[in-house]
Amino acid sequence: MGGFNSGRRPEMWDPRGQVEDALMLDAGALRHSGAFVRGAAGILRWEGSSASFRCDGERLTLNYTTRGQAYSQHIRLSSVPLKLNHARSSRPALLCDCGYRGYKLYLSKRQPYFLCRTCQGLIYELQAHHSSGLGHLFLQSIKEERRYYAAWQKHHTKKRRDTDRTLSTN
Repeated sequence: MGGFNSGRRPEMWDPRGQVEDALMLDAGALRHSGAFVRGAAGILRWEGSSASFRCDGERLTLNYTTRGQAYSQHIRLSSVPLKLNHARSSRPALLCDCGYRGYKLYLSKRQPYFLCRTCQGLIYELQAHHSSGLGHLFLQSIKEERRYYAAWQKHHTKKRRDTDRTLSTN
C-alpha cells in the first residue's frame, strides 16, 4: 500500500478543463490592436482558429466557428477605474454573461461561448496536480526550462543577426 504509482490518477483528481487548453480573448491585447474603437473590425487569430469581430463602442460582436457550427456572440464592454497616478483613468474590461468584469474570457470544450474562467469551469495546470508531489515539481522545472530556453534562443538569434550584419558589411 502507498507504493509508487498507487492511488488515483491526476485526471481523476479534477476532471475540469485547463486554462492553458482554451482559447483566450484578452482585453489588453484587443485594446493595443485598436479593437475597442467604435467601428473597428478585423480578425482575431489563434493557433488553428480565428474569429471576426466588430465593435460598436458598447459591445464587441464575435463571429466564429467551433465544433463545426457557426456562432455569433455579443460581449459587453466595460472599464475598470485605475488609481489617479496613471495616465489613463480606466482600463477596458470584458463582461461575462454572469456579470463578472475581467480582462480575459475563454472558449473551451465545455461551452461554445467566450466566458470567464469560473463559468467555463477551468482551472490552471498546476491546480490539477497535488502541490506536494513529484509531478508538481516536475511541471515547475519544465516551465522554468522553457522560459530559460526561450530567453537563450532570443539572445542567440539576436547575436547571430548582429554577427551576420558585421560579416556582410566587411
